[in-house]
Parts: sequence; C-alpha cells; structure tokens
Amino acid sequence: MEKSLNRTLMTIIGTGWLVFLISGLIIVKVFAASEITLLIDRSYCPPAQWQKVVETYRDFYTQNQEKKIKITSVVLFSDLAEETLNPLPTPEEISRINTYGKPNPNRQKQIQKKMSSGKILSCQ
Repeated sequence: MEKSLNRTLMTIIGTGWLVFLISGLIIVKVFAASEITLLIDRSYCPPAQWQKVVETYRDFYTQNQEKKIKITSVVLFSDLAEETLNPLPTPEEISRINTYGKPNPNRQKQIQKKMSSGKILSCQ
C-alpha cells in the first residue's frame, strides 16, 4: 500500500513538473521577441535624408533595448563592400557613418535574399 502511494505521489509530481516545463517552453516560443537583421545601405545620401535613416535605426535600437525585438546583427553594405558591425552600434555611431557611391538595386536584392530576415534601411 505504501509503495503504491509513493509511486502515485511521484507520478503526480513528475507529471506536474513536465506540464510546468512544457508550458514554459510554449510561453517562450509564443512571446519571444522577433529577431531581425538590419541592412543599412550606405550609398551616397544627402545629410537630411541620412538623418531619417538614423531616426529609423534609433527606433529599432530603442525597441531592442526594451526587448520588444532582437537585432541579431547590423550589416552596412554598398556597391563595393559589406560589413557586419559588432557589437550593436548606437544611433550616434550610425549618424557618423560616411555615405558614398551610387545605389545598386541588384546588390540590395542580393543582400536581402542572402539575409531573408533582413530589414533594409536606405535613403531610396
């Protein structure tokens, strides 16, 4: 009789912990912050338009700080090069970036295809 009670008690406790663990995993998956990669086109951009790009980046950066989203990486690209910035740059660092060259829509499509979760920030 005592073994039967112990076994029943252990089954109830084990099942409870299993349900608790599964519930936690479901909550983490359902309410997890969405992950994005920011792709910043650094082709030539007039300063006033570049400030709009910086403000958009600042919005994403703030959401990342508040854990509403997760920025996995920031990639600067132009017609000539591609550079991943680590650690995550501040909006002030983005505002100091020099823009150069002509925009290349084909290059932009290549980068976006390569990084499907990417969000492009550009003057265009």
